[in-house]
Amino acid sequence: MDTRTPQALLAMAARHDVWNPEEDDALVCLDVQQESHDVKTFTFASPDGKRFAFKAGQYFLFDLEHNGEAESRCYSISSSPYRTNAFSVTVKRVPGGKISNWLHDTLVPGASVKANGPLGNFIRPEASKPKLLLLSGGSGITPVMSILRELADSCEPADVVFMHAARTPQDLIFRDELACIARRLKGLRLHFLPETVAGEASWPGLTGRISAD
Repeated sequence: MDTRTPQALLAMAARHDVWNPEEDDALVCLDVQQESHDVKTFTFASPDGKRFAFKAGQYFLFDLEHNGEAESRCYSISSSPYRTNAFSVTVKRVPGGKISNWLHDTLVPGASVKANGPLGNFIRPEASKPKLLLLSGGSGITPVMSILRELADSCEPADVVFMHAARTPQDLIFRDELACIARRLKGLRLHFLPETVAGEASWPGLTGRISAD
């Protein structure tokens, strides 16, 4: 694992071995992982072997072609910025979703795509000891999952409450990995919040929706 900070990698972006957002746009799909019944994670790398310098919470703008027409979609990075050889985006299949369904049905390892990035300012405040409340629902977990993976990879001391909501326990994306991180990352308090417990009658936790209270 690359132990340099994302900030240090960003400072190196002008070097030829680091992805340059001003010049590079070609990506190759390395892996497709089924996360849940309607969610997949797609991992991409540079065909030239370049490393990626991004901040947890940022996204890539993908330029795709569907049925002969150009389509653009933004997908948040779900992987840790400390893992610089590739990055991942996690996409939910949406009923009637032209591009999300195309990605699920068509994109396979070895396929080439184009994207611009990293982009966006949804990043955590820099602090010597992060104190964070992370709230997510459904596939909106992707940018905050990148933040949590960054904290886990860096072994930073942190005070974090992470609440993730979904329709049912089966819809909780990264459920097993989050539970694993919670067991080893001191200072993380993890709460799952399904609306209903359909299919899992022995659910031990809370149910409902995230509210102001």
